Amino acid sequence: MTKLNKHITRVYALFAMCLMCTGPGYGGAQAKVTQINKVAMGKYQGDSNIENLDIKENREIVGEDIKTLNNAVNEIVEEVKNKKNASIKLQENNNIKGTPIKAELTAYSDDPRSQEQWGSQTAMQTRTRIGVIAAPKNVPLGSKMYIPELKNYKQDGMFNVEDRGGAIKVKKDGTYVIDVWVPSHEEAMKFGRKYTTIYLME
Repeated sequence: MTKLNKHITRVYALFAMCLMCTGPGYGGAQAKVTQINKVAMGKYQGDSNIENLDIKENREIVGEDIKTLNNAVNEIVEEVKNKKNASIKLQENNNIKGTPIKAELTAYSDDPRSQEQWGSQTAMQTRTRIGVIAAPKNVPLGSKMYIPELKNYKQDGMFNVEDRGGAIKVKKDGTYVIDVWVPSHEEAMKFGRKYTTIYLME
């Protein structure tokens, strides 16, 4: 469009030059040239504004399309990531050679508000630390349990049965109450109760 407008302007200019060469009518020809140039320039500027408006609109449309495309790509990437994580988790659980147990997880700390008078000493005569849990008496001290639910707390998910407790028991429906040691009473309160499946390692 711009090239066409330039050609039109040149044609008008040549026509004006021809009028200027006519001699006696030089003054009138000059006036006509001025008028023609104004019309040509006005038309060119008008078309340029239209072109600029079209470019701006096209950029806005392209920008929206790119934004939509980016959102769609991000959603697909997130979905693939979630499926991959779920697949890894399933594979890890399938590789666990242990007895699945339905469990109710609670938490305790060395704070007297969380437990009795034992402080940091466990029933196994060891010290409380991350990875220590209290389990019902039918689970031997020194046993290991895999708790997938707590991998964000302990990366490998493996916990040592080194403690007992008055409320640590097997419920009538077969659910094992498991107490997980945490560093503070506040964390124990925040932990709440979690219902999940754990694995008694063989």
